[in-house]
Amino acid sequence: MLPTSRRQLCVLIGGSPANVQRAMNVIGLSADEQNSIFRILATILWLGNVNFVEGDDGNAVVADSGVVDFASYLMEVPSASLQKALLNRIMETTRGGRRGALLSSPTPGQELTERICL
Repeated sequence: MLPTSRRQLCVLIGGSPANVQRAMNVIGLSADEQNSIFRILATILWLGNVNFVEGDDGNAVVADSGVVDFASYLMEVPSASLQKALLNRIMETTRGGRRGALLSSPTPGQELTERICL
């Protein structure tokens, strides 16, 4: 089950919502800072549930775009930008003092391995 509320996140990290909020208040976190922490935790958990499948062209594609849509909502970025960041690797190259870029789209197996390494 993916957490969609502050209460579910608190239970997931091992405390009641009241205890987690009290602890955050004790260390002096403002309401905005607390909200940011919960958004970051939820985003990490949602990104962990992104699955990849092989597209018609042999490259990786996101299996369920709804997961990416909600993660992008939590991150406050466009869904297309997040999906592009997940699917495309940009490597900067230099040769003879000139800079260039190479885009590559990994296979689903490579995407899964890279996500596990993170």
